Amino acid sequence: MLIVFVLGLFLGLGRVAGLTVRGVNLDIWDVDDSCKPYLPLLRKAFDDAATMSAKALKDLRFVQQPRPQHDTKRRESLEWDRIARAVNTVFGFNPDKQGTNSGNKFMQRILEVYDNMSTALHGNENIPAKGFTQLHSKALLICGDEPWKWYSANDIDPYDPMRRQLHIAQPKVASSGGAWAYKRRYHANGNPNSIGICRPDVYAVTQAKYDMITFCDLSFTESTRGVVSPVGGKDKVVEGVTKLDDFVGSLSRIMIHELTHWYGAKLDRGDITQLPDQQAVSPSGELVFQYRDQNNELEAVLSSARTDGVQYEKASVYGYVRVARLAMRHEGQFAENSGPIKATDTAEAYAYFAMMAYLDNFDWASKGRAQRIE
Repeated sequence: MLIVFVLGLFLGLGRVAGLTVRGVNLDIWDVDDSCKPYLPLLRKAFDDAATMSAKALKDLRFVQQPRPQHDTKRRESLEWDRIARAVNTVFGFNPDKQGTNSGNKFMQRILEVYDNMSTALHGNENIPAKGFTQLHSKALLICGDEPWKWYSANDIDPYDPMRRQLHIAQPKVASSGGAWAYKRRYHANGNPNSIGICRPDVYAVTQAKYDMITFCDLSFTESTRGVVSPVGGKDKVVEGVTKLDDFVGSLSRIMIHELTHWYGAKLDRGDITQLPDQQAVSPSGELVFQYRDQNNELEAVLSSARTDGVQYEKASVYGYVRVARLAMRHEGQFAENSGPIKATDTAEAYAYFAMMAYLDNFDWASKGRAQRIE
C-alpha cells in the first residue's frame, strides 16, 4: 500500500508586510509517495504561495476602501495608487477612489480566489474539504505520471470491491478501450502507452475533475531550482532592471498559478468548472494562435495571419505581456476577447498580481519592470 506522507504544520510564524501568517499545513492534501524526493521544494513553494496570496488579499482589501485623502506623509495614498495600478494592469478594472462597491463582480471574484487559497493553506482543512468530486478523503498532490497504470476494458477494476471487469464497473471510463487508474481515479484517454499529463513542455497540471494536481519533472529541474522565488528575491530587486518575468520560472510562481486553477474552481449542481488559462490576444485584441514551423519552434500568430493548412493551437496567457494584453478593453469585433471578464478568469493574472503585491517596494504596473513608487 502506498504511503501518504503527512507533512504537518511548519513551525514558527512568518510576517508579510505587517500581516502575520501561520506556516502552511500540507496535511490538507494527500501528498503522494512519488513526491517524496521533492518535499523540501514543494514545502517552500507552498509556503511562498501562501505568503503571496495572503499579501494579495491584504492589498485588495485595502483598495476596497476609499483612497486616503488626509495622508500627511503620502505613504498610504501612494500605496493605494500602487495597488490600484496593479489591479488595473492585471485584472482590467480600476478600484473606485470613493470605495469599491461590494457588488463589483470583478473585485468579488478575485477576493474569493485569494481568500480560498490563503484560508486553506493556512488552515486545517482544504477547500473543498474532500475535493470537488467528494469521492476521496483528500485532493491528491502527485509528482509525474509514473504511478498510473493502464487497465484494459476486460481487466479487473483494481478498486472495485466486487472484482468486476473495468468495462462493467466503470462503463463510462472504459468505453475507449480501457483507462489509466490510480488511487480510485480513472483517466480515460484511449492511449495505453501514455497517460499524457506530463508532456515535454508541461511543468504542472491541475485537474479539479480528478481531485488532483500533478507536478511534472520540469518543476524540479536544476534550471527551475535556479530561478529565485519572488519571496526569496524581494531584497535583490533592482529598479529599472528587474522584471516580473525574471521570477516566472520559479516553482513558487508555478505553484500559485496551479493553486489558482484549484481555488478558483467552482462546483455547481455536480458540474465542476475550473478557473482556466484564457487564450492570448494581440495588442488590438485579436485571438492569438501558435503553430510549429519547420524548425519545430513555437511561434505566435494572429488568427487571421495564415490559412494555408497549418495546424494551429490556442496560445494561452503566460507571462506579463499576455496578462496585460488580456486585461485591456477593446471595442468592436474583438471586445469579447479581453477585458476584466477574461482577466479575472485566467490563472496567470492571479500569479502576477500576487507577485506584484508581495514585491511592494516597487511599482510593477509599467511594462512589468521595477519602478519607483510615485
